[in-house]
Amino acid sequence: MRDLHAAGMKVICGVDCQELHRRTEFRQSFTKIVFNFPHLGGDGNNVMQHQQLLRKFMCSAAQCLVADEDSEVHITLKDSEPYRSWSVPTIAQQALAPTRQFPALQFSKIVDFKAERWPGYVHR
Repeated sequence: MRDLHAAGMKVICGVDCQELHRRTEFRQSFTKIVFNFPHLGGDGNNVMQHQQLLRKFMCSAAQCLVADEDSEVHITLKDSEPYRSWSVPTIAQQALAPTRQFPALQFSKIVDFKAERWPGYVHR
């Protein structure tokens, strides 16, 4: 966090990813929102709870994006079980389609995470 502060960035801890939109300063404030390795703890096998977490995050994050075609939400997950069974593309379509708040916001693609691009990164 020291490096982020030194770069002039503001760090806010203790924010619930499912309630981003409840912070007035976050509403329609971002063009990119990144959620790296969302996990509720345990072995990750509770598929429905993880899907609910992701669904609520996506709905909340959508309300925090600037209404712009370049706005994006990124979710980083390992491409193996149990994470594959969370069905992130399906959850994205379900979570974002009903709101119609951002008609252009849709699932785009899956991209491999390249750990070597992140010095010091270690998967636990």
